[in-house]
Amino acid sequence: MRWDDGPNGGFTAGHPWLPLGPSGSKNVAGQQSDERSILSLFRDLIALRREEPCLREGDQQPLRSQNDVLAFRRARNGDALLVLLNIAAEPRRWPWQGHGRLLMSTHLDRPPLPLPDAALLLRGSEGVIIAVEPP
Repeated sequence: MRWDDGPNGGFTAGHPWLPLGPSGSKNVAGQQSDERSILSLFRDLIALRREEPCLREGDQQPLRSQNDVLAFRRARNGDALLVLLNIAAEPRRWPWQGHGRLLMSTHLDRPPLPLPDAALLLRGSEGVIIAVEPP
């Protein structure tokens, strides 16, 4: 990824040894102010990993994937997180049952809110992380 939209992507005043994308393509400088950029997503995911011990030290428990949604749990000392990844371009439902709180969506537009005890609709290519509340 280019650092900026300047000559040679901001890497060098000389000739870069690897090819760069075309001028005007995505770059770090352009994504820094975009709250929904891939750079913001990575920063938010890193911050969530620092906040949640389950993501650093928890056991990973695969769940049965269904309807193009990959799923697994991370658990540690009675706390659990559910990670759902819709690998389809179309929306998919996950049969959510229980109580939890949405921590993050890869679309970066869902606020962290409690989830109702109902099926969860994942948009195309969306991933979510849910803090699962004990029954």
